[in-house]
Amino acid sequence: MTEILAMTEQTYANGQDRPLARYAGLLGAYGGTVGVAAAVAALAGRWLRLAYAKLMKSAE
Repeated sequence: MTEILAMTEQTYANGQDRPLARYAGLLGAYGGTVGVAAAVAALAGRWLRLAYAKLMKSAE
């Protein structure tokens, strides 16, 4: 493992660009996707609760 880290350090020490912008973009896209999925799940849960409550009222 230390050999891999040493090779990586040498590679970037020679002036090569670090792919931090790509990583940040990927992380942002992932975070956005998870946020949208969480919002959809929350809304779907509300809709299910409302439909269930309506169903229970009509069964009375």
